[in-house]
Order: sequence, then structure tokens, then C-alpha cells
Amino acid sequence: LLPVKKKGKYSRVYAYLTKTRCIDPSIVTTLLHKKFIYEDEHSNCVFVGYNKDGFPSYASVRTTLTDRQFRRDALGSDKSNGFYLKGFDKNKVYVFEAPIDLLSHATLDNINSGNPREWLKTTRLSLGGVSDKALERFCNDYSEVREIVFCLDNDSAGIEATEKYMRKYADMGYKVSTQPPVLKDYNEDLKN
Repeated sequence: LLPVKKKGKYSRVYAYLTKTRCIDPSIVTTLLHKKFIYEDEHSNCVFVGYNKDGFPSYASVRTTLTDRQFRRDALGSDKSNGFYLKGFDKNKVYVFEAPIDLLSHATLDNINSGNPREWLKTTRLSLGGVSDKALERFCNDYSEVREIVFCLDNDSAGIEATEKYMRKYADMGYKVSTQPPVLKDYNEDLKN
């Protein structure tokens, strides 16, 4: 059950993502147009996860207010369908805990390459936490995935989950590696 969209421009979400979170404005604009991100009637940022058939089946909602903490999944969200962006390389998937970190990694790719379209090459998946339900489903839905790069948070929960999932997916035949952020998460790396 997707939250009701705000009428008019999504100026609060755009400012939150580009100014507060430092996400590349061209990435945000693209994802707003493609309906992967929108602003709800309470000015929250909504990240929409689509299933293999292209229907919304998951949504992560978070506040755009910097002085408050508010994060939740939309009512009826299927946690096994995460927020993901398929890139040109469909054989490798980069895995994050949160959509903000996924978008931060995409922005860093653009910055490091000097190419404003670099982010389109890479497939990225947000788990919506540290459960691997979304990764299991993603690998089942997209059999072309051969390699998994874990980019979970650089904290005890992220490190523990990375170690556990690297063993699990290596045993399943995937090539696995880890690319943790330098600081706590990729958004902190980007803002620094």
C-alpha cells in the first residue's frame, strides 16, 4: 500500500537527497521521473521497490526532516523485494542496507570516474536492513547474477551480516567479495 503522493513538485525530497544527503542531482531527477522515488503527502521520501514484473511490491519511507528519526516500510511491503536499480552489468550486484547508501555509492561512482552516467553501469540492491531475503529473491529472479559485492555498513551488525552472507553465497556458487565503506556507511563516506 504505497503512501499517497504529494501533489505538485517533490521539492522537499529533492532538497533532502541532493543537499542533506549529497546525492548526485541527475541521479535523483532520473529516479523521480522513473517513479523509483517520490514525496508523500507528509513530505517523506518514498523509495519504491518493484518486483520482476514491474509492479511496486516494497516501499521504504523515511523523513526528510533532519531533526527527526523516522523510517519504516510501507504497509504490506514485501521485504523479499528490495529497492534495486538494474545497471548494464547484470552479472554482478552490489548489496547495501539502505537506499540512501545505494544512491551514495552510485554518486561516488560518478565522482570517481568523472562520468555523470557511470552509475548506470552497476546493478545495486538495498536489503532494507541486514536480512538477506531481498538478495535471495533477487538471485532467484535474475539468474544471470554470478557475483555479489557486499557493501553493508561498517558497524557490528553490518560486519557480522557480511561475514555470514559471504559464506552462505559462496557455498551457493557465487563469487563473493566485500567493499565496506570507510566510515559507518556510504552516505557518510560521500558527505565526507
